[in-house]
Amino acid sequence: YLREVRKHIHIFDLAGKKSLQLTSGPFDDSEPAWSPDGQRIAFVSNRSLPDPDANQDSEIFVVDAREGAVPRAVSRSAGSDAAPAFSPDGRWIAYVAGGDPKDMWYGASHLALVSPTVDARDALTASLDRNILSPRFSKDGRFVYFLLEESGSQPLARVPVGGGPVERVVAGPRDVQAFDLGPQGEVVVLETSPQQPAEVSKLGADGALSRVTRVNDAFLKGIRLGEVRRFKARSADGTEIDGFLTLPPDFKPGEKRPAILRIHGGPAMQYSSAFEFQWQALAAGGYAVIASNPRGSTGYGTAFSRAIWADWGNKDFEDVIGAVDHVIGLGIADPERLGVGGWSYGGMLTDYVITKTGRFKAAVSGASEANYLATYGTDHYQYEWETELGLPWKTTDLWLRLSPWFQVEKVTPPTQLLCGDAAQ
Repeated sequence: YLREVRKHIHIFDLAGKKSLQLTSGPFDDSEPAWSPDGQRIAFVSNRSLPDPDANQDSEIFVVDAREGAVPRAVSRSAGSDAAPAFSPDGRWIAYVAGGDPKDMWYGASHLALVSPTVDARDALTASLDRNILSPRFSKDGRFVYFLLEESGSQPLARVPVGGGPVERVVAGPRDVQAFDLGPQGEVVVLETSPQQPAEVSKLGADGALSRVTRVNDAFLKGIRLGEVRRFKARSADGTEIDGFLTLPPDFKPGEKRPAILRIHGGPAMQYSSAFEFQWQALAAGGYAVIASNPRGSTGYGTAFSRAIWADWGNKDFEDVIGAVDHVIGLGIADPERLGVGGWSYGGMLTDYVITKTGRFKAAVSGASEANYLATYGTDHYQYEWETELGLPWKTTDLWLRLSPWFQVEKVTPPTQLLCGDAAQ
């Protein structure tokens, strides 16, 4: 915000060892994607006037790969568009279309197609109501593959270019973190599950995965992992919440263990069926680790995520407490030995937890913000603060009510605050 330093698209001539800058102006350009014939580049930019920093209206642009070419917008939607990918014949660009701006990061994205040459668009997953990531065309151009945030997992999915039902190609209790497609329809994925750090696997004709890499096998042989169990819990108002329970490696049925509630950041993200090193590290110390996807999380639809709009530390507090009570009810978590902690919004929700209940004996609040009036104007979330809470001098009562700092006298557990002012 303080310097006129911008990111632009350049191409580099490998033979001539020369660089050509294709885009310019008071804008930031990113995510370049070549057309199959090498004549054009699609990219992402917010070029709204008079001040692109005041909104998140990014669009997909196309520019010819030659000096003096003028970029032109092709997506033209109100949300934040991203991740362009050309079809093999160059007729279409698949991209991630942002949700309604009024929902901000709580709104689900969807997969869309746009023509780089004519005014034609098509939304392929608008009714899915789940975030999609990393679209890519199949080599024959018949399908668009993408990653899908869905109910505590991240499958690889695809949809026909002409529209139709979404097919989960690689599903189950795992996270597909990346993927690639071969010329004969081969599919390889970088996948992780609760007992396996990320490894590359190949999808067989029968739909089964076979491991290609074994980077972590030696590491895993030297340690014991705790079992990770999925569970469903009920919040105070009856809302069903997804949860994850990591047990100590030496856990025996019938034991009660000290338990730690871990809260994810965002709030618009999800815990999933991925390998979570921190859960395992805490479980190795003898703790039962409780994690959940409270309201505000993604993966469960826009309404579920938007339920905490300008009402933080209320429904989501009840949801994470519901997860804790569920594990206590299983006879696993000792209600007299509970800890809580999280990072970013996970730290903020930790702050709400310790101002609303004295049940926890210790807390760790990482990278949280407690006095929101002090935060405004000093972090990089000015747009988000103003969109959700309004200007602090106009909606002061809301800012004060939501700031945990003004309830600090209610905090009873010793609390460690983690922060930093420099990246290492």
